[in-house]
Amino acid sequence: MYQPKFHQLTFDNFHLPFGGKLDPQNRWVKLAELIPWHVAEKMYAMNFPSKRGAPALTVRMALGALIIKEGPYLQYFIGLESFQYESPFNASMLTHFRKRLKHTDLGALQEELLQRHLAEERKRAEEKNVNNDGDDGPVSTLASGPAGDR
Repeated sequence: MYQPKFHQLTFDNFHLPFGGKLDPQNRWVKLAELIPWHVAEKMYAMNFPSKRGAPALTVRMALGALIIKEGPYLQYFIGLESFQYESPFNASMLTHFRKRLKHTDLGALQEELLQRHLAEERKRAEEKNVNNDGDDGPVSTLASGPAGDR
């Protein structure tokens, strides 16, 4: 049984028992913000046609488990709300995650990430062009011909 969770964990709500905060520039924090979790949830949920059985862990946990090892940034990435010292799941769950996260689904998710990245790059380029309209740069005061033509 799987119940999609479209709740996006916010960076500020991740609790560290030893105090402090996670660095927002950390690569795992950035990656967690880039992944379209709602798209991944929909694909992952298709692996659970039955409404019976124990609830499965989230796609964020499954995908993260295939990518990471333990650590506070990685626990944030997989969607935990606070750091925990014990493993968030039994290692045997990795077998289930691999079966449920098919290569085609991961490929589709990767394509979605690529399209979002390209759209963001186009947006930045357009903003740069708008900000530079009418500005051709500094005017050169040097003659364009050879030194003997001056």
